[in-house]
Amino acid sequence: MSLNYKVICITGTPGVGKTTTAKMLHKKLLKKGHESKIFSINEIAINNDLIIKYDEEKDFKIVDVEKLDKKFSELIHAEENNKNDLNSKNNLGNNNLSYTNNLNYTNNNLKFDNKELIAIVDGHLSHLCSRCDKTIVLRVNPDILKKRLIKRNYSKIKIKDNLESEVLAICSYEANEIHENKVNEIDTSDLSIYQILHICMDIIQDKNHLPIGKIDFMDYFLKGNE
Repeated sequence: MSLNYKVICITGTPGVGKTTTAKMLHKKLLKKGHESKIFSINEIAINNDLIIKYDEEKDFKIVDVEKLDKKFSELIHAEENNKNDLNSKNNLGNNNLSYTNNLNYTNNNLKFDNKELIAIVDGHLSHLCSRCDKTIVLRVNPDILKKRLIKRNYSKIKIKDNLESEVLAICSYEANEIHENKVNEIDTSDLSIYQILHICMDIIQDKNHLPIGKIDFMDYFLKGNE
């Protein structure tokens, strides 16, 4: 039986809190004894020269999504091979131990003492990767998002584009086209980071599912905002 990571993609419009959530979720998983690995999809794109164009007016990088998907799959596969090699060596050195007493298998994902191998993928392009067991789309009220983007010194046109993406739920619907019922959507507007982490943990552990379509920010435009 091979060792497979459960891949959790944390996605959403820039400014919704993806990186903060991903890092804290990674730490929480480690603290609970899970074997966890964190990936930044943006760093993978940059480090592997996968940016094919830069829109200066909108300060927007265009990435070769097909190559990004392939590269990420290769990275996950390499991590799994490392785990398999390590596991094989450990088993060879513990021939007197009962194999079934030390390992627990569920759905082809190996668990150490019931602790899964979990990969957290951070980035607003992460949901476009095919190797994804669950996608968590973080959403936030556009009024809150606008303040965050202004603090980041985003240009007016970049703020406008991101607010439109959030209102129209672009990340959610792109994710749904690829992953369908594996997609979850969380409105973080009135939640603390600890509440967000609790919800994410329940999603990862199959204790909760929050399908897209229930969060509606269209009134932001109806109020005359642009």
